Amino acid sequence: AQKVVEDYDKWEIEQSYRKDIYTVVKTYADKNEHLAPEDQRLVEETLKGYKQLGLHLPEKIQEKVKKIKEELSKLEIEFSENIKNTQQTVQFTKNQLDGVPQDYLDKWKVKHKKDLYKFDAKLYSNYSPIVKNANNENTRKKVSIQRMQTAMKENIPILQKVVEKRATLAKILGYDSWAHLKLELKMAKNPKTVMDFLN
Repeated sequence: AQKVVEDYDKWEIEQSYRKDIYTVVKTYADKNEHLAPEDQRLVEETLKGYKQLGLHLPEKIQEKVKKIKEELSKLEIEFSENIKNTQQTVQFTKNQLDGVPQDYLDKWKVKHKKDLYKFDAKLYSNYSPIVKNANNENTRKKVSIQRMQTAMKENIPILQKVVEKRATLAKILGYDSWAHLKLELKMAKNPKTVMDFLN
């Protein structure tokens, strides 16, 4: 399944770099014809999308951008696969699960063990009833930490590579940071707007 996703992502990236389509759109935009506001916005946003692909840059740079995008795609897929294939098993006593509905306790009960309940904290269907219902603060904390640390050992090196490649890609495309690149097509438009809102 991972190979299929990788192949699809690679195909999608290749399709994004259709120089013939970009040339048609750019040629039309350069005519500056009068358009209805919504059509004008569509043209502008489409050109911004092509800019983020680097299609306005020399072909040698485009190939470099494409290569980084393909590398990022593989890393992101690997990151997700690591989470999917990792179990974050936790176990508790019934007392530690006080407040959690009996239906969940019945599902988690370990056979032939008098007072042991075990489950995968990664799964939201297990995580949610704990954080919403467990009266024991330490139980809620343990489950939350375990869930957040899913595949942490495997994924931290991958995350470091992703951050580095995203920064490199943003710089090549002329952006101050990855955040500037990603937010350009969003409502916020730039990191300052986001930070002003959050603060």
